[in-house]
Amino acid sequence: MDYQRVTWAHDLPEEPVELYAEIDAGFEVRKVDVFGDGSMTRADAASGSGATWLSLARMPSFEEIAQDPEFLPVRITAEEFERAWARAGDSAAAARGGSATARHGIAWSAFVEAFGERPLVLPDGVFVGSTSADWDSVTAALERSRWDVVVRGNDGSRALSDIREGLMRLSTIKVRPRPDVMLNFFFDDEAVLFDIDLREITDQDAFDQILDVIETLGRAVEKDCVITDEGGRSAPVLTWTRASGRFRLGPSLR
Repeated sequence: MDYQRVTWAHDLPEEPVELYAEIDAGFEVRKVDVFGDGSMTRADAASGSGATWLSLARMPSFEEIAQDPEFLPVRITAEEFERAWARAGDSAAAARGGSATARHGIAWSAFVEAFGERPLVLPDGVFVGSTSADWDSVTAALERSRWDVVVRGNDGSRALSDIREGLMRLSTIKVRPRPDVMLNFFFDDEAVLFDIDLREITDQDAFDQILDVIETLGRAVEKDCVITDEGGRSAPVLTWTRASGRFRLGPSLR
């Protein structure tokens, strides 16, 4: 079996922005579509969900897909595909009115409670070992995403492309995976830094949307990510590791 993830750059709200595929001898065996709002659908030989169904035609080769500027294919592991497949099943269950499942395996309430009864409300995050050279990968990933992204500098709003030109000192990139949830990324010469607001994590979807951003950018810069309390004084409360592709909750700060 071969496995791939294809990022699709387009302005079609009804179409997916990421396409996962399990492929055997050039034909789809299973597939997962990820949409701009974070919803996911999946299909196999027995069933499909939404508009996602297996194609009966032979797929274009990896090299042929890569030649189209709208598509960015990446070869992935079977484990990464299985995680996407499981998350798509959870997404479909939630759409049918089922309970809100933690798509990344961590309950939002457990994360918030880990900071104690009277926490500072802006936990800090960093991609471990990142440098200013990683901002190219961060901005490219944000430009491909469907999230609302605004850059604020001393002279007002600026374009993401300005970061790659070295013009964004003392600027903040505000990323909203949904209207009431925001991650603030702080342009820095030494690392890719950000914070989140615990007051905005009010349900499972809000938390999962934040983790979606962290995982996407972690894969883009190829670095692990840790979140600590505000000011970075604590041991990591939450860790995402590139090797496992999973989040892990650390010890409570109570």
